[in-house]
Order: sequence, then C-alpha cells, then structure tokens
Amino acid sequence: DGLPPTQSFYDLASAQPGAAPDSITIRSGSEWSCERCTYLLGVAGLQPTNYTVTASTSQAIVSLQAGVPVTEHLETGSSEYFRVDVTNASNKLRVLITPLTGDPDVYVSRTAHRPSADNCTWASTNFGADAVTVLPSDPDFRVGPYFIGVTAFVNTTFTITA
Repeated sequence: DGLPPTQSFYDLASAQPGAAPDSITIRSGSEWSCERCTYLLGVAGLQPTNYTVTASTSQAIVSLQAGVPVTEHLETGSSEYFRVDVTNASNKLRVLITPLTGDPDVYVSRTAHRPSADNCTWASTNFGADAVTVLPSDPDFRVGPYFIGVTAFVNTTFTITA
C-alpha cells in the first residue's frame, strides 16, 4: 500500500521490553517476502533513544560499525557474513561473538569474503562466547577490510561486536 508504518498501522512488528534487541526476520517464501520490492520501516520509542537499523539479505555481507553490536539468528549449519574496516594501523581488531542461545563459531579473513573453517586466517570455535583479536604486531595485520563469517554449530541467536 506504500503508506509508512505507525504504532497502529503495520504488517510486522517486534517490541521487546527493556534493552533486549528487536528484530524482524522475513524468510524466503513467506507471505511477506518479495523480490525487487521496498520495505518501509518505522521505529517508535517510549522515550528519546539512540538506535541502529541493520537490514540484509541471506546473500549480503553486513557492514559492522565499530563498537555497535548487531544481533542475528542462524539455523544449524548456516552462516552469516560481516565486514569491518580497520582504519588505524595502531588499533587492534577485536571481534566478539556473544551467544544468547546456541553455539556460534567465528572465522576472520582479510582476503576471503566468506570465511569458513577451511578458509580463514583467524578463528574461534569455543563452546559459548567466541573472540578473535588481531594485534598490529600480527604479521597478517593490515589497515583495510576484514571479513567475518559466523556459523551456527546448533541453532543460535548471537550478538556480534567489532
């Protein structure tokens, strides 16, 4: 219908109380999915607040903003890909994966756009939280883009921060 959503007029909603992250997932083949269409998004708060909106497709590489957490959900065996840019040669890169449920694993590369267990330079596959730190003293450290793959060992909801 092309009308912007409001608090009383919308098709999909997510309203988590408190500081919990809100998300809406539209799966391929659902009544809400479409190709070459425009989604209109509304954000309403009970008080003044800061927020970040991230939208992606299953094929996208999500750009991360330094220090801004992003929450995602993955099914067992599936992966999501991210990119973060290191702009200062004296700053380390730290990627932190915090599972809210399940067990995500993280893989990082400077060259592979979709890093995995078989195609990465750095990895963390611990049960629970995972972190990868790349120091400026690391011989593979460079200023520029780093690509991050997160794979679900089991169904997982997680927060990624870089």
